[in-house]
Amino acid sequence: MVVSLPKQFAEPANDIKQLSEKVDAINALEPTLEVLSDYELRARTKALRQRIANGETKE
Repeated sequence: MVVSLPKQFAEPANDIKQLSEKVDAINALEPTLEVLSDYELRARTKALRQRIANGETKE
């Protein structure tokens, strides 16, 4: 029991770090995307969906 207790606290910290890195990457895109019109955003979304459908990875 004592051995598993630190692991229970370490795993959420690792999850938070990984999520924090993703949030930072997403937030870095905001200045680029906020200047686009609704039409441009729809076009980018359509292109992204097509790339994923063609097998390109999200990373």
